[in-house]
Amino acid sequence: MRIEPSKEYVTNVLDKYKRNTTVDFSTGELKYDDVPIIWARSELMYHIYSELENLMSESALSILKRISKPYGANFYIMMKEQSLAKRLNTHENIYKYLVSETMAIGWGEVIMDIEGDTITCTSEKGLPVGKYHKELGKTSTYPIDSYFLGYLEGFLGEMHNKIYIGVEEECVGKGDERCVMTFTV
Repeated sequence: MRIEPSKEYVTNVLDKYKRNTTVDFSTGELKYDDVPIIWARSELMYHIYSELENLMSESALSILKRISKPYGANFYIMMKEQSLAKRLNTHENIYKYLVSETMAIGWGEVIMDIEGDTITCTSEKGLPVGKYHKELGKTSTYPIDSYFLGYLEGFLGEMHNKIYIGVEEECVGKGDERCVMTFTV
């Protein structure tokens, strides 16, 4: 048996997702009906992290950060090419879009504080890998949301045409109350 998606069926499924997907502002979760749909992705990201950590210990974080950095940079490039960055027209509006998009795709709420070349990103509820680690009842000895850290390094670096270095100072995956990342030039 061969199953192929038809345009009509895909459109129907997409329309159902559009109608039934919401953001729970109390938790920062993206939900399809009552199901937090980020968990499938965070679980996948967590298992990639976990398997790399089993093979390479803490150096797994560097690999995930390196993998995600071009993704963040390319997202900003895509925004520029599609004139979205121009339509947003200020750095403040681009930051607003970034934190809104982060929540809309289900990574959770992120608040950005910008002071000169220092950018601090805080997620009061935690970021996906750390949150999943905590859900499993585990506690890491070091911050583990390196995928998101690299993504933001790439995005901010491309946006400002500078090299940003990010450090996750707090992580729910290591028992902290929230995730806090600081990016400096």
